[in-house]
Amino acid sequence: MSSNEPDWIARAIALLSLVVAGAGLAWQWYSWRRSGPYLQVKSTQYLRGPLVIFVANSGRADVSIELIWAFWVGRVQPFGPFVYRTRVAEALPLDELPQTVKSGHSLLFEVDFADVPNAFIRVLVAVADRCFVSQN
Repeated sequence: MSSNEPDWIARAIALLSLVVAGAGLAWQWYSWRRSGPYLQVKSTQYLRGPLVIFVANSGRADVSIELIWAFWVGRVQPFGPFVYRTRVAEALPLDELPQTVKSGHSLLFEVDFADVPNAFIRVLVAVADRCFVSQN
């Protein structure tokens, strides 16, 4: 038995413990991110139909939705030699707000065609608590 043999065993154990500690740290970060509410928002608007907003909470905590905002492209604005489009935001008129989305549940909102701009880009959900909102 040479004097180098215990050295590689110690290195293998140290490397294994480093991998296990890294996996534990990654799991703690993942569970911390999912510990509160985690909203997923999808919005679709069919031709001359209502804007349908689907809000799902896949986190571990309930969340209260206060407002739903719609963003759209405004008119063209000259800016020196450049031309850009302004972005306009407006709160959508929903009588059923505020509402609470429980953990593992979802809500569906429909906004009348007359209340939605034609060129809306995306929908933003304003919530009472801080949470991660993913839009697809």
